[in-house]
Order: sequence, then C-alpha cells, then structure tokens
Amino acid sequence: KSLPGLVIISGDEDFFPGIRKTRKAYRGLITVKNVFLVNRSLLWQRGVVSRCLRKDVVVLNFNTRVLSSWVVATCRKVMGRPTLLWGHISGRNRRLHHVRHLMMRLCDGFITYTEEERRRLARMHPEIRSFTAPNACLPRARIRYEASKRRKHVLYVGRLEEAKKPLLAVRAFLEATDHPGFNTETLLYLVGVGSLCPVIETILQEHRCGDRVRLMGHIADEECLER
Repeated sequence: KSLPGLVIISGDEDFFPGIRKTRKAYRGLITVKNVFLVNRSLLWQRGVVSRCLRKDVVVLNFNTRVLSSWVVATCRKVMGRPTLLWGHISGRNRRLHHVRHLMMRLCDGFITYTEEERRRLARMHPEIRSFTAPNACLPRARIRYEASKRRKHVLYVGRLEEAKKPLLAVRAFLEATDHPGFNTETLLYLVGVGSLCPVIETILQEHRCGDRVRLMGHIADEECLER
C-alpha cells in the first residue's frame, strides 16, 4: 500500500543484473532509467535530481558509486534541506574509505541496519544523527526458528550471485564432508536463484559428495522454509 507523501524512487536495473524488482512492492514506486558508466562501476539515475530537490526530506541509498546521489546530497546541503543516508557504514573496498566519509558529511543523518553499526557511526561521526532500521523481511513474531530444536542441516537463503558468495558456501561444505568427524547425514540446502546456478550444478556433478547439496530454487512459502 502507499503512504501519504512517501515516494520511493528505484532504478530499472541494479549493478548486479540478477537483482529483480516488482511494481507490486509499493504503489508509490517511481521507476527511473539507470545509466551505467565505466564498465558498470558508476551509475547515474535519470530524473532523480529534479525530483529529490523538491522534497522536504530525502533518504538516499548509501552507495558512493551512484553519481546522481552526490549531486542530490550536495545541492540539498547548500539549500539547507535535510538528507539522510541508509546502508552499511563500511564497504568492501577500503580504498574508498575517505570517499564514504565525505558523503556522510554531506548528509544530516544516517540509518544503519544494526545497533552495533549505529554505535560505531556515533564514535566516528558524533555530529551525525543516527537511527537503526533492522534489515529484516519478517517481524520477530513470524520467524519460526526455535533454538531448542536440534538441527543437523545447513541452510543458505539468498541470490546465487557472486556478491553473495554462494560458491564459497558450497566449496566449504564439500571440503567439510571430507573431515572424518563430519555428520554423514548433514545436507546443504541452497534456497534462491541466480546466474551461478549452472556453475554450482557443475561443481556438484564433479564432487563425490555433490548429492549432499540440494538446489531448492526460489521458495517464498514460510511453512516450506520452516521445514
């Protein structure tokens, strides 16, 4: 459903082609054209700057590779309009450390995924107001995991794309099966789809314990995931 005054702007394509979006997620969703530059390492989103400059408050995805976000943050800073960032306070590329901190200084607040990240941000930038919005798809009441139950299987849920490192999980599991103390009944379940699915299938075909890894595809049913 839509909320009065709330507009969500999303690009038509992600840096990673395997990520898909749907208009069913939110009625107020506006899709803009993503223009990738320098071999998909940088991005400009058409129409974002003009739309964001008019808003009372703007929340930007904390990604220093999105050039249009730099323009939005800089212009709104000059105009005295509040802008917040939302994301992880640290990235994979440590060489961009100073660039990330520069973008933080352009904004008035930061939304982190965890309380620990919020505390780290407060130590680094006490002048920036920080908030926490846990990155969860379901409320605690709908999470059916029971810590008291004994489990013997391993579960991976996510996109089968390089950024999520599913190959590392598969190879680590197969290597663990060679250990004499490893439970012979333990299986690895991979829930998700992506471009690495054929690669994983090839690895499993070539390994003697490949039958202990199960590719489950996309599963959205909560009861099925619980099992």
